[in-house]
Amino acid sequence: MVGVKFQWVGPLEPASAKGITIRMMASYLLIVDMQEVYRQPTPWRIPHLERILVPIRELEGRFQGRVLFSRHIYPSSLLRGSWERYYRRWSFYRENPNLWALLPELSPALGRVYDKEGYSAFSSAAFRRFIEREKVSHLVLAGVETDACVLATALDAVDEGIFVTIAVDAVTSQDLEAHEGALRIYRRLGDQLKVLPAAAIQP
Repeated sequence: MVGVKFQWVGPLEPASAKGITIRMMASYLLIVDMQEVYRQPTPWRIPHLERILVPIRELEGRFQGRVLFSRHIYPSSLLRGSWERYYRRWSFYRENPNLWALLPELSPALGRVYDKEGYSAFSSAAFRRFIEREKVSHLVLAGVETDACVLATALDAVDEGIFVTIAVDAVTSQDLEAHEGALRIYRRLGDQLKVLPAAAIQP
């Protein structure tokens, strides 16, 4: 089971140490882009989105105090390169900021919300600063989409040396074949990433 680990700090071995400091290795749940745009009748709608809400809420309850949210917003700055073409195609997202809202069933007020303008949560400078400041060593990922924003975040986390757990019943995609393809990619990274049902994941 992947969870909180302990690291002894100091010159003595644990068996002989008195008053030694124990550093808790930080484990956080990141709920990726669970927003109205995927529920409402938009081109990005995920018809089966509701299926992952129960396991996500169970994880929220288990990770109290260690829950992060990412929220994909329309870029506030000048669009760069291929993003300009991307948002010309999906201009509806700029025109209705209500679609950016996180789903009301979730509890972002009890966590930390990071707005991002790219696929990966690490495209948010504030998110990256938090991860570095808290020395996060383990991220549990849930949300959407398995083959896009979840995948990009997972790979960036792995590159940062962070162990990743994908909550397999708490992620999904509009394209279920792509979802399954992403799961196959995750399962190839066994030394750095695990795929587990939400019920098996503890903080």
